[in-house]
Amino acid sequence: MHVVEKCLENLQAAYGRGQSKLAQAAEQALVTLTDLYCTSPEVIRFRIIHVLADFPIEQVRQLLEQALDADESSLVRHEAASGLGMMGDSSTIELLISAVKDDPSYLVRHEAALALESIGDETAFPALEQGLNDDNPEVVISCQVALSSIRYRIEAR
Repeated sequence: MHVVEKCLENLQAAYGRGQSKLAQAAEQALVTLTDLYCTSPEVIRFRIIHVLADFPIEQVRQLLEQALDADESSLVRHEAASGLGMMGDSSTIELLISAVKDDPSYLVRHEAALALESIGDETAFPALEQGLNDDNPEVVISCQVALSSIRYRIEAR
């Protein structure tokens, strides 16, 4: 865990110097963290995804997408969906829609619905409406909240 924490500290310090261009230390930390993500147990993968979600850059978005799409841990996938929602990148909508519709974990479906709410694009309506029939009440409520919020924002334009 020490290596992960040191990489995260380096990334945070370097990232704070300017969002337009990551410093060399931050780039190296990202490479190390990506490598660690691929070879580490669940608790470390979770920690990496959780902290990296604060960095809205392409390499992080790609890692979050990879985690949401393929990680075996529902907690890691949940955290990846949350991070993608915080980033607000509309290029992730299709992956989040797929998670709302098809992920076996209600935790992930719930968080993907909330991520779609954060992005706020009406292309998510069909998946969110389908989620209203989910077997899990938390998913249903999350889809209701997302639909209501997105509709409100569209009407307010």
